[in-house]
Amino acid sequence: MYKSSKGNIWTKIGNSYLLLNTYTGAVDIVEERIIELLKGNLTLDLVETDLQNMLIKRGYLTTLNQSEELIKLEQICNSSLNYFKRYRNFGLVITYECNLKCTYCFQRDLAEKRGVSSKTLNIPQVNLFFDLIDNITQKESCAKPLICLYGGEPLMLTPVQ
Repeated sequence: MYKSSKGNIWTKIGNSYLLLNTYTGAVDIVEERIIELLKGNLTLDLVETDLQNMLIKRGYLTTLNQSEELIKLEQICNSSLNYFKRYRNFGLVITYECNLKCTYCFQRDLAEKRGVSSKTLNIPQVNLFFDLIDNITQKESCAKPLICLYGGEPLMLTPVQ
């Protein structure tokens, strides 16, 4: 018997819902009746077979009990951890300059507290960053550095020669 996965979360968007399964990473826009089904307010036989199959395939409906779902979640986490163990992560904030005022952005406050709000990396700093990556990956025998470039609005920067 299928039931709603404990990994499901949803939020209303207009007349529809954004549905996410945190175990599988599936994300879909669905009708309210699908949410009612997942809440247990509708029976599966009232939903078309193709839709039932999609909900099962994407992990929204499951036959697992709660402890089996927790075991599955642990397996997913361990798999992700093993994937990222193969990499050494490096982050580079190129600039804090930005002409946007995104409500979720914390970088502006952080930059102002650190006194770097108007600074942008220059070529020697970028070269130092890559030298540091080479040095660390050689010492740690890391085969694959993973570099995340972050920060600011790159189109605001003055071109560098």
